This record gives sequence, structure tokens and C-alpha cells, in this order.
Amino acid sequence: MNLSYGVFKGDFLPYEERFPNWEDFWTGYYSTRLHMKRMIRHVFNDIQSTKTLLAIRATHHENNSIRFGGPFSFNVDKVQEKITDAERKWGIMMHHDAITGTHTVHTEPSYYRILHEALNYLHSARNLIDEFIAKKIPSSTIDFLNNIVGNLTNPKITHNTIVNPSGYYRIQIVNITVPIPENDDRYILYVQERETLTPITSSYYADIYELNTATSNLVKTRKIFFKLPMHALSDKQVYIFQTSDANDCVGKSFHCATKVEAEKVQGRPQMINQDIKLNFSADGALERFEYMSRRIAEYFSEDVTYHDMIRNTRSGLYIFNPRNTKVKVPFSNTEMYRYRISGLIDVLQVYRHSSEDRLLKTYIVNQDGCPNLRKQFFMEIQFETKRMAEVSFSLKKVPKSSNGEYKSYADDSMRLIERPIFDRSSKIPHTNLAELEGYYERPIFDKSSKIPHTNLAELEGYYTYSCVHGGLIREMDKNSPDGNTDIFFGWANSNPIGCTFSDKSEVSFMIFRNIANSDNKGVNDRLVDRHITSTAFQFYIEKSVDGALFHKVRANTKINEPYGIFTKNIYKTKFDSLAVSSNLGADFLNLNGEHQISNTFGDIDIVDLKLMRHKILETFNDYELAIVLRNRYNGHIPITRGSKDHNEGLFKNEFIDTLKSEPKTIYRNNYDKSKQVLDEERYSLASLEDELRKSNHEPRGFHGLEPYELAEFRIVRSATLEALDIKKKETSNDTGGSGGRNLNCSTFEYLSRHHKVVNYFHKYIRSILFILGTLLFIGAIFGIKKLRDAKNRKKAAKKRHIRVSDISDMEE
Repeated sequence: MNLSYGVFKGDFLPYEERFPNWEDFWTGYYSTRLHMKRMIRHVFNDIQSTKTLLAIRATHHENNSIRFGGPFSFNVDKVQEKITDAERKWGIMMHHDAITGTHTVHTEPSYYRILHEALNYLHSARNLIDEFIAKKIPSSTIDFLNNIVGNLTNPKITHNTIVNPSGYYRIQIVNITVPIPENDDRYILYVQERETLTPITSSYYADIYELNTATSNLVKTRKIFFKLPMHALSDKQVYIFQTSDANDCVGKSFHCATKVEAEKVQGRPQMINQDIKLNFSADGALERFEYMSRRIAEYFSEDVTYHDMIRNTRSGLYIFNPRNTKVKVPFSNTEMYRYRISGLIDVLQVYRHSSEDRLLKTYIVNQDGCPNLRKQFFMEIQFETKRMAEVSFSLKKVPKSSNGEYKSYADDSMRLIERPIFDRSSKIPHTNLAELEGYYERPIFDKSSKIPHTNLAELEGYYTYSCVHGGLIREMDKNSPDGNTDIFFGWANSNPIGCTFSDKSEVSFMIFRNIANSDNKGVNDRLVDRHITSTAFQFYIEKSVDGALFHKVRANTKINEPYGIFTKNIYKTKFDSLAVSSNLGADFLNLNGEHQISNTFGDIDIVDLKLMRHKILETFNDYELAIVLRNRYNGHIPITRGSKDHNEGLFKNEFIDTLKSEPKTIYRNNYDKSKQVLDEERYSLASLEDELRKSNHEPRGFHGLEPYELAEFRIVRSATLEALDIKKKETSNDTGGSGGRNLNCSTFEYLSRHHKVVNYFHKYIRSILFILGTLLFIGAIFGIKKLRDAKNRKKAAKKRHIRVSDISDMEE
């Protein structure tokens, strides 16, 4: 039988399942149970911040080194066990029925229990860090805290550990949720950096609205706002002293937080700062987004629509195939509230509701903080409905001209990948599809003509993509008075979500799914979701590729790498258990002037960071700090080898794991560039990053990340490297000398003369031991012969009746 097998490469999304008269599009699960998807990402962020906190505190405890010894290393092990337990629980949620949301109603409580168990493990890990790992604050800091408490009237104290898990210096507006007391309490804030406490002079608190998860009603939540700059991989402590006596804020030199009241908004509100301006309609819909310093203004129409799931649909847990036209959600009431938090942020909340639907939108424009975040705006959508419906929130950009062309991109967590747009305007007379090939020079060919369907609504599922971290719409106006001008409208989202590019300049986010139908693709269940979904976005506009990618990274850092905030109540008697804050980037790593992982913000992502114990040879036991880094772009980015401790250095794992491998076996992690560099064939579709050309020339003696590379680096001790070198020599016959790294000055600049001597000793240790053993053997032979001679003389003396003691005296 002569068979020929085809080879298919590239990207296979969206997945289509063909039937005789229709197709099913496996794109519904992108948005199924969004509340679960956001909780999974929240736990992941908590894990990353806790691992970062452990690395910060452990290295600081050992004087900015990973030379953990004795009991301290076992304390680190205890914390690691708790973090590993949390990671295993979180790992269960990567199951294809968990992260997708395609599990049954009966399984859902178990998944939430698993996520809460992971959070409990992390809470235990942080308690162990505070008890056994952290350096304690000195007596002078304790006296300072006692002095504050002594001047307040029965204060309640909240201690907040705040961690920056990213590799970049950041200035963000932090909000911390506190209980709403019966009385109108006052709040006094202090921040501790290292051992020093300073007052936060500008802080505010407000009772912000949110939808209650149990009743779906609008309720108030108290939040305290303040600005907090943080270096890469660092932590700070924030103390909130809560007092019910208003006199504590008068004449005692304390800076009390200012209360901000909600303003009821009528008319058409406007939000503005130094860089951007937002305009809204009378019902709270976004109408205009202006980036003033770049002279860009975009106009929008905003809609909340739904597909009815009661009849005539094939949608289910997995499938998005509505088959009925979407209609607007009929909100009957609109309320708007404004919070002008002077000098920090401006907050607008829009509450729209009816007997069956609840929608709360919160817009935030920064007045202070990171200058680049002031050029973007934040929006969070909370939604709940009693309808059996698929609900979408859409933003449609008003075209700059009738001649504009469009491209759309979905951020799949690696790159912004270009995706086809549902071009509804394709009305060209034709007799067959081949006739249109010449018309479409760009890949915006309306594929709907060749997909079996009963109506256009059915094709919404085909043009839906997984926006894991965000997306972007690009308008290209070749007839612009300014020349060939591109306008980019992009966003980052807080959790994976389905984005439908439902028209040339429109994106629809599916914010809620209640499915009455079972699509019979997996579990046989109908989705009746009673949870409130909450999805956050960070929006930006730009007119250059490099500017759009820069804003994309800033937005993603804010939304998906948030400050880790860990809160607990403390008492005066527990001050001596508090920790000194520290800075891994500045104290331990040789980072640049701003203590960042690279010179340009966003070039490198810290994918993971973790302390790891390993065993080399028979007895060598030691810790490493592993950092997984990803190069976002197609240029070479150098990584500094050294650390502040000259007995330690940062090295690429292509060498470390090779040296650790067992003798006479294939290296378990032998460096393979095709595995560590993102496979180009996977991204055969164009990406926006491809247009940002950087130098891809590899410098001589380069140590760092190659274009688009994902690689692990290790902070290791020189003693560890010496042990690794012994292991390398044991396995050199297997490798023929490849894959290993020789210990010499040109490679490890930080090695001191002492360690060269130690390494020289290791090199000749077998010869030395052989010589010593030979000498001992020869000495033993002569000793045995002498003992035998003495014994024979004693026997002869007895025969002649001579005392042994006399013989001994004569010999002496």
C-alpha cells in the first residue's frame, strides 16, 4: 500500500469541528467561568510573590549570599515545602477541565477548595519566613513603633508586606482594602524601607462600590490609596494605624489619610490628567480617548450585548456557535459616582442594572505614579445576569478615514499574533471563491464564505481568539495628511478571555456565559453560572510599533505582575517579630543604576524565580537561586555574570545542568537551542514584535539571552562550581568535551586566587591521595616486620632465662 502522510505545521487556532451542514468552533471555553480563570491567575501571582519574598529574605539573612548553612538551610527547606505544596495544588488547576472552565457544577466547589488550600499553604510559608528566615527589626525601630502607639488612642495596627516580583523599578498607586468600621476611624500610614520608618504624607481613603458576590447587590468597600515606588525584586512594609479619636490627627504631627466622598455624577463626565483625556456619554459609555502629548484622539462606541441561549444555539461549555443575532442588554437604570483622589487618581464608577442584569464599570486615570501609566487608563467590569445568555462588552473604534486598513492581534502570552478580522463589509459580486483571490492582497479575505453556516451570527465563534494577556487593533491610513500613519489601540487583560474581532475596528470581550445547552463535547452538563465575573483591562493608544510594544509591556506589568500585598493584624507585644525589608536586585544582583533586570523596561520577563537545593557528587549539598528569563524581542540582551558576593555568580543553565548529570548517561537537560528558543514554525503567522528590529548580532564572549530566547539562569557559589567541575570531569568521556565549561579566569571573572588554589587542589587530589596511601602501606609493612622481630627476640630470651625488661633496657 502506497501511503503518503502530510506534515502540518504552524498555528491551529481556532479549532473547527466539521459536520455535513455546519461547523462547531471550539472557542467558547476561552470565556467559560471567567471568575475561575481570574482566581487561578490570582493564586499564581501569590505564588510568585511568595517565592520572591523567600529569596529576598533568605539572601538578606545570610548577608546577601546564598551560602546557607546548618539549621538555617533546614528552615529554608520548611518554607520550600509549603510553597511546593501550594504549587502542586495550583498545578491541578492546569487540568484541561479546570483552567478551561469546562468542569461540571458539582466539581466547581472542589476546584475552589483546592485554590484556597494553595492560598493557605502560602500564608503558612510567609509566617515561617517571618519567624525563621527574616532578619528582625532592631530595637531602635521597635522603640519608634512604640512611640507611635503611645501617642494614639487604642490604635489597631495592620502590617502589610508589599513585594515587587518584577525585574523593574516601578512607581504605582497602591490600594489596600480595610474593614468599614462602625465609627468613622482615622488612618495613619508609615512605610518601612530596610530598618527606617517614614510617614506616608499623602494618603486617602474612600468607600468604593462593588457587586457583592453573595447577593449581587451594590455594596461599599473601604480602600486606602497611596503612592509607593519600589525597586526590582524588593519588599517594603506598610503599617496602618487605625484610631477612632479624631484628636489624634490634630496637633500630634501625624499625617492622617484624607477621606474622599463619592460625588453623584450627572451629565457627560470627563477624566483628565497631564497626558490623557477620557470623555463619556450620559449613560457612562466611553466616547473619546485622547493621548494629548502624542496628539492622538480616538472616538469609540460602546455596547453590552448578548446571544440568547434558550433556543437555536449550538454553544456549550466548549463551543461558541450562537446561531442567533446578538441584541443589546436592556439596562433600565444608570448611576455614576466620582472619586477625585487629589494628586493620585481619578475614579469613575458606572452602575447599570435592570431586573435581570447587573453591570459595574470602574474607570481609573492616574494623576501620579509611573509617568507611563499616566498615559493609559484602567477599567474593571463586574457583571452578573439571570439570563441564559452569552454576554459581550464591545468597543468599536470610529475609523479615521474610509480608506483605512486594519489588522488585529491577540497576545497569547508570548507575542502579539496577527489574527483575521470578521470583515462584514465584503459585498463584492462573485460567482466563486477563486474569483476573489485577486482582490484580497492582504490576509483579510472573508473566510466566512467557505465556512458552512446558517447566518452571520454563527461566525462570531470562528473569529474569536484567546487573549491570554491582551490584544491590539491597528488602523493603517495611507491617505492621511501626515503620510502613512498607523494608530494602535491595545489592552492588557487580567485573565484569559475570548476576544472576538467582530468587525474591522471592533473588539468584543465575552464577559459572562450562562449556557442552557450541552454541546456534548466533554462533560454532559449545562452551565448555569451564579458567580459574578470580574475582568480588568489596561487600555492604551499609540502611533508607532515600538511605542505600542512599550505600552503593552507597561500595561501587562501592572495588570499581570501586580505588587504582592500580604496583610495581617499585629499587636504591640509582637513588634520584635517584625522583619527588616530588603532589596534583592540592589543588594544581591549586580543590576544597573535603577536596579532593573535590563536597561530597557520590558525587554526581559522574569518567568520564574526560586531557591533550589541540589546534591552533587556523594555529599555536596547546596542552594542555588534559579531565575527563568525570557527575551521578548529579536535582539541579544547581555546578562551580568557577577553578584555582589564575589564568590557567587549568575550563569546560564545550559552549563549548570550539563555538569550535574549522572555519569555514563545522556545529559538530562543538555542545552538545545531549538527547545529554548521559541519555535518560529509555531508562529508562522505574523507578530507585531517581528516589526521591531533590534541588533541580532551576537557579541564576542556573549553571555545572556538570544533573540526570543527562554532560558534559565542560576546564581551559584564558586564552591558549587568546583564540585560541578569534578562532576564534569567524571562525565567528560560521555560528552567528548562538549557541553561543559572549564573553570578559568576568562570564564568566571569573579573567582578569587583562593578558589583557584582550591580548584588546583581538586585537580590533583587523586594523585595526592594515591601517594599518601602508598606511603602508609609501606610504613605498615615495615611496622609489621619490626613487631615480628621483637617477638622472636622475646622468645629467645625466655629460653636463656633473661628478663624481657632487661632486653628493653639494652635496646634503649
